[in-house]
Amino acid sequence: MLYLATVQKQTRFFSTVKTELKLLACKRGDNSWSPVSGDEVIPAPEASKFNGGVLVLVDVTASKKAQNIREAAPSLVKILQNFSYLQEKWEAKEKERDFWKEALTHQSAELNRREMELRVQQEQLTKQRQELDKARLELQKLQIALEQQKKARSNPNYMSDANHLTSHASPQAQKKVVNSDPTNGGESTLVLDKSVGIGIRRTPVR
Repeated sequence: MLYLATVQKQTRFFSTVKTELKLLACKRGDNSWSPVSGDEVIPAPEASKFNGGVLVLVDVTASKKAQNIREAAPSLVKILQNFSYLQEKWEAKEKERDFWKEALTHQSAELNRREMELRVQQEQLTKQRQELDKARLELQKLQIALEQQKKARSNPNYMSDANHLTSHASPQAQKKVVNSDPTNGGESTLVLDKSVGIGIRRTPVR
């Protein structure tokens, strides 16, 4: 397993130097690094060519034997460069996420506004439809009344029935309305008989 370590040198009797490596971090399978807990030191006579305090990379076997010791500076530079690249990439992703979040928030607000407008328009259309239905019903009633009046005027017994109803109507039940009738060249009389609940138009013969 690959470790990051620092070189430690201890001077012993008769100027002999003991070289050791203090393990700082180990590399995992996903290229991440984990710190080594505690002070783990392994002997490394092969690291005597390095000065004390130098950072090195070392392969450590299961029996804690150091192999392939090399200076860590070039690798650390690459690691830092890669870290910087990843950080920039992460910041770009964060900006993109914030942009889309703001865009979606604005879009949601716009959709809510459009929904309110459509709801108001729907209510207006419903009200207009009701008014139109009411006007259509009034028009149908008016057409029926006009048809009935037209049929009554074409009936030969229309005038005799009118005279009969007028003669039998009580003075209190009759109401005479005189108006100008240019179609007949004279006056017309509208007799309302409350006893029968109908109105008869009678035109005097000139």
